[in-house]
Amino acid sequence: MTTRKLFLHIGTEKTASTSIQEFVYANRQNLQDNGIGLCDGMDAPNNQKLVAYFQTHIDDYLKDHRVLDQATKDAFFDGFLDNVRSEIETRLHQTPSLLITSEHFHSRLRDTQSIVQLSEFLSPLFDQITVICYMREQSALATSFYSTMIKAGATVQYGTYLNHIQADDHYYNYDIFLDKWRVAFGAENMVVRLFDPLHLKNGNILYDILHQIDSGLDPNALEQPQKKANLSLGPIGLEMGRKLNTIYPRYNQDGTQNHLRWELMKALSQSRLGTAGKLQNPMAQTLYQMFAPSNRKVAQDYFGQDGDLFPPVPAPDATTATFQTDEDLAQALSEFLQDTFGSVIRHRVLKQSHGVQLRETAERLMDISAPPDAIEQILMIAQIINPGGPIIKKRLEEIRRRM
Repeated sequence: MTTRKLFLHIGTEKTASTSIQEFVYANRQNLQDNGIGLCDGMDAPNNQKLVAYFQTHIDDYLKDHRVLDQATKDAFFDGFLDNVRSEIETRLHQTPSLLITSEHFHSRLRDTQSIVQLSEFLSPLFDQITVICYMREQSALATSFYSTMIKAGATVQYGTYLNHIQADDHYYNYDIFLDKWRVAFGAENMVVRLFDPLHLKNGNILYDILHQIDSGLDPNALEQPQKKANLSLGPIGLEMGRKLNTIYPRYNQDGTQNHLRWELMKALSQSRLGTAGKLQNPMAQTLYQMFAPSNRKVAQDYFGQDGDLFPPVPAPDATTATFQTDEDLAQALSEFLQDTFGSVIRHRVLKQSHGVQLRETAERLMDISAPPDAIEQILMIAQIINPGGPIIKKRLEEIRRRM
């Protein structure tokens, strides 16, 4: 009888998880031919919907799906586990092994009970479950995660964020984090790896995770990614992104996503201006020392070695330049502005003339006695576009008197 295997890749965050996910889904058919299946019903290529079902708090993923409380969460996930169970059974008839991948297992499942519940759901479906986890040194993680925060809509300053990191933080303390998974899935089923070229198969994270799943797989026979996924923002990009989030919050007042913000952030994240340079972590050595005791315990428990888990971090290099010349900076800025105003904004910026057109439309509706509340809404939009328009203000007063 064929052994039904699950490889559960749980991150951690900022260890090239996006690259892994895009790589495996791009090679889906080839992997299936080699006995490794992937799922769709948990979202893809990041299987985050499975994480969201078991997490106990409302995060940005759920808010993006208009899930704001337990009642809307129950409705959103109605029938979800049954559908996942059915898909897993279908996939296992095609391949003996499945890969489920999401770095949000690391960041969103914060309590042991949630992870145990995940285990209780998955365990009856498989004969063997292997949990795969990659880790990077905490000060580097903090720097990379700050970039992700800004991309996601945060406005907090870098130093303020760093000062809030605590030694018992689930996100950064790998001993605390891994212990919860060990309780739920068993230490014998944990594969813990360091996110460091010196410790990865062929120095490559994509080669390494395939080697953990099936050492006989030839990564060179698979389609390789054309470019690095999810690049971090540089110093200029981070400050521009932080200001952008202040002007354009992630969510509109009605709770919907601000799609213009996402497009502007995407343009910034893909530009030379936004990604140039490397943010220096002024607390790198402090964070290294903060997590040294818990890292030594992880080194002993999972690698059977005494001493530090990661090599010492150097002091920040204050001389690192973002651009070598002013001309290069000017060129990068010009390219960004051209992409932003030429592609993203273009005709989307509303002019005062558009406010006048809306006001004239409202006046015509007033002439035919259209519903006052509808006319008021049109005039309110016109006032947002052209807040100083005296005629718009006058028409608003008139329609409100009618109401």
